[in-house]
Amino acid sequence: MDLTPEQKRRLIETYEPILYFHKDERWTPVKPEAYVESSALYCTQPADKNSRHDKENWGACQRDQTFPRKPLIPRDGISVSSAEDVEGASDPDGDGVNEFYLGHQSADGFRPYAVSNDDRMVWFENAGWADNQEVTNDSLNQETDVDNALNRWRSEAKLSDATDTYYAEVEDMERLQSLLDDINSADGIDLRDIVKTFTGGDSVVIWYYFLYPVHEENFGGCKDDPDQPGHGNYQGDWNAVAVLLPDIRLTHFRDEGSIGWEPFPEPEWIGYGQRTRGLADIPFLEQQTLAMANWAEGEVRRVGLHPKVYVGSGSHNNYSNPGDHTPYQQDLLASACGAADDVTEALEDKIDELEDKVEHTKTVVVTVAKIAAGAGIGALFGPIGAAIGAGIGAIAAGIEAAVGASGGDSGGGSDPVDPDFTPDASAPENDYGLVLIPQSIAAGFPDQASATEVRPWKFSVNDKLVIREEQIWWPPEKETRGYSGRWGAMCQVDPRDKRSGMPFPDFRRKFFIDFARHLSE
Repeated sequence: MDLTPEQKRRLIETYEPILYFHKDERWTPVKPEAYVESSALYCTQPADKNSRHDKENWGACQRDQTFPRKPLIPRDGISVSSAEDVEGASDPDGDGVNEFYLGHQSADGFRPYAVSNDDRMVWFENAGWADNQEVTNDSLNQETDVDNALNRWRSEAKLSDATDTYYAEVEDMERLQSLLDDINSADGIDLRDIVKTFTGGDSVVIWYYFLYPVHEENFGGCKDDPDQPGHGNYQGDWNAVAVLLPDIRLTHFRDEGSIGWEPFPEPEWIGYGQRTRGLADIPFLEQQTLAMANWAEGEVRRVGLHPKVYVGSGSHNNYSNPGDHTPYQQDLLASACGAADDVTEALEDKIDELEDKVEHTKTVVVTVAKIAAGAGIGALFGPIGAAIGAGIGAIAAGIEAAVGASGGDSGGGSDPVDPDFTPDASAPENDYGLVLIPQSIAAGFPDQASATEVRPWKFSVNDKLVIREEQIWWPPEKETRGYSGRWGAMCQVDPRDKRSGMPFPDFRRKFFIDFARHLSE
């Protein structure tokens, strides 16, 4: 039985998270439609990892472009409403800039503003670059203009009014079956069966998505070149929290017209979205993960059925506990500081060797390696697990050898740039900055006295429900069209994508991979 929109809204309200921010935090999550419609849309062609960071390839993807480069759509000219598909002929919203619908389809069937691939990429620019708001012949365009972003989101009413919010969607295992089938391999890695075994049946997942205008992150000196900016600040920062529930469709929703007829159950697991800092293109070091916490085991702090989420200052990583944290895969990234190219080359060699041991393509090997990285995976995933598990040791050895050859702890070569990373700081215990809470617990909120400010989430749940068929900014799926480009401006001299905008992460795939990995530990 599919859940109705009203039933989904009830679930979203019931398990709505509480976000605790550090006192130094300068951002709260915003409405993605406000972010999109206040941005410009640029195009890059070609779009391989080297070409996309060269401003010579930026602009409107036209031949013989001159400087200053013009975007495909000027700032404030994007519309997410199909009713405003006027291709720049008029200004339906009356803001002084003619509109272009993000999902527009040209006469030959192409969607020029939404489609990105290996050859051609589109990206939003919401705040310009630190040295120039334009792409000129002399501009550096190496880092985002954080000050301009702050000014825009604090002074422009249409933006400041669009803060303190999220989007959410509810999915059951039937809805996610195609995703799980895609992750599964021919050798018996059945994630659906694993999830069912550990949860006692089919499950329901609520995803809460948060978009921050800017991600701010200091690498503590770990960078590819001493002359580059020593940070990973970029525009358009997505993260998420996942709530895994038992299947409540039969126990709580009798039919399509019912809302609920007994108290909702406690969640089983919470997934806290986190992003890797530093290196970005080492095969199994994913940029996005979801750290799992078991509700019944007391690993989740909460108020009633609402999980507490402690947000890393600037990074917007989500944690189950307050205080300082070591970012995901921090130790490995720190040891590899200054040795990225050698590490990547060594990993590729080791993965090639691993392919000889198992009859799978590199894509499948790397996907399974992501799961296997948790250790103890052999018994859970069958014969291929043992082969992959052995291969992971070889890959780890390759990393160590590559770091040593490049001047890491093993000696030799030139010294890497300062490998010391600053911790990812969320608010200390009982010393919180802003706290965003569900309206339903505003009266008598237990941490009121420990916070600088407490505010309820803005907007009704009706305004925060993901409807992919109608909201063009979500990534495309088999059944729906969508936007597949980057959410922030490209930056020059940024080979690891540390300062350039990110695509929308595949949170759902990462949730189930990390869930299986967590269960294997």
